[in-house]
Amino acid sequence: MWNNILIGLILIISTSFVHATTTKVVLSFIHQKHKFKGSFLRIIYINSIVLITIFATIIEGVIWAFTYLIIDAFKTFEEAFYFSLITYTTLGYGDIILSNADRLLGAFEAANGVIMLGWSTAIVVTAIQKIYT
Repeated sequence: MWNNILIGLILIISTSFVHATTTKVVLSFIHQKHKFKGSFLRIIYINSIVLITIFATIIEGVIWAFTYLIIDAFKTFEEAFYFSLITYTTLGYGDIILSNADRLLGAFEAANGVIMLGWSTAIVVTAIQKIYT
C-alpha cells in the first residue's frame, strides 16, 4: 500500500510539472504583443490552446501508462494507456481493472485527472478571456 501511495504522489508531482509547463507555454503564447484582430485568428489561437492542453493530458496519460508497465500491472502499452486515459478522465468503463495490489493507484490517477482537467479548463478560460478582451 505505501509503495502505491509513494508512486501515486510521484506521478501527481510529475503531471503537475507537465501542467505547469503547459500553463507557462500558453500564457507566454497569449501575452505576446499580438493584436487578436479578426474572429478567425481568435479561433485559431483558442483551438491551438485547446490542442496544447489536450497534448499535455496525453503526455500525462503516457506517464501513468509507462508506470503501469514498469510495475507489471498490464502486459501491453496499449492496454496500459487505454486504462490510464479512461481512469484519468474519470470515465472508468471498468472493462480493464487493476489487481487488488495496485488498485489504489487507479484512485490516485482518477483524483489527479480531475484536478488536471480542471486546471486545463482554467487555462482555456483564461486564454479566451485574454484573447477576447
